[in-house]
Formats: sequence, structure tokens, C-alpha cells
Amino acid sequence: MPLADPSPLPRPALPALSTAGFVTVMTEALPTGVLPAMSTDLGVSRSGAGQSVTLHAAGSLTAAIPLTTATAGNRVPGRR
Repeated sequence: MPLADPSPLPRPALPALSTAGFVTVMTEALPTGVLPAMSTDLGVSRSGAGQSVTLHAAGSLTAAIPLTTATAGNRVPGRR
């Protein structure tokens, strides 16, 4: 039995999702290593500088929901 020809990948959506994922992970993970320097430069406590990372993560979560909804129609059907 020959395999069905798979549908083409949603090429326009893949770079958008890849870039969004990369930027989100980098901007959330990178500041955790430099929190002491951030707090010194900004003149706030370390916990105050940590709150900036928390606020950014909450913003990323808020942005992820519409991004997922916007790209939900570009699914590749599975093999049957």
C-alpha cells in the first residue's frame, strides 16, 4: 500500500514560530545570569531586578496565546 503524499509544510508560519520561540527563551533565560549586574546598574535590589524577568515572562505568556491561535489553522495533518 503506497503512502499518501503528505501536505506541504506551512512554510510562512514556521519561521515566525521559530523566531518567536528563540526570542522568548533567550530574553527570559539570559537576564537570570546577569541579575546581580542588572540590580547594581539599575540601583535596585536583586529581587527587584528579578521582577523585571517575571513581568517579561508574563508578557510572553500573554503574547503566546494569540500567536498560537493565529497559527492554529496551519496544521499539518497526520498520517493515517
